[in-house]
Amino acid sequence: MEDPQPSLSTRKLKLNVTMGLYSLMAAFSLIWGFYRDRPNVWFHPEPLFEAAWPVTVTLGLGAGIALGLGISLLSVWLARRARWARTLMSEFRSLLGGLTARDILLIASLSSVGEELFFRGVLLPGLGHVLGSQWLGLVASSLIFGLLHVPASRRMIPWMLQAVTMGFVLGFLYLFTGDLTVCVATHFVINHRNLMIIQTWEDPS
Repeated sequence: MEDPQPSLSTRKLKLNVTMGLYSLMAAFSLIWGFYRDRPNVWFHPEPLFEAAWPVTVTLGLGAGIALGLGISLLSVWLARRARWARTLMSEFRSLLGGLTARDILLIASLSSVGEELFFRGVLLPGLGHVLGSQWLGLVASSLIFGLLHVPASRRMIPWMLQAVTMGFVLGFLYLFTGDLTVCVATHFVINHRNLMIIQTWEDPS
């Protein structure tokens, strides 16, 4: 039996809405940065590791690609060995199956840039300032990142838990490097690779 997938018109509508939301998220982050006299939200105002931006950008790209590939491979490994991970992959296929290579590239690009600008670039340091600690800002922004990934189906709850975990990982990387490059690169590779895998996923069980 074929996996149930949304119709072409429904997919296009969801795709347009999704890309629009990510674009608005990025635009809001940039506008907020100017409003708060911090126009360059790509860089953290008080990084743990001081280095020139060419260093953090170059190392961030390399580390982000490597980390993203590693996490994507881990996802596939889990999906072949754990029932909850297989269920999660199948749920995503029913929701996101039938995407073209162009769709996947657009979603991965806009989601990685939009979410990282907002959650790490704006929310993390903003909450850290309000709460009086960048570590509390990390905790709060990671939990909010996870809560905004709350699924409609209980079978996708592991996705929310994964989002919380990745919120901590990406948030720490931003605090450490002071540069969103590693966060965006990691986020992009994970989303792109997983969306590609979902298109041809077949439950081995």
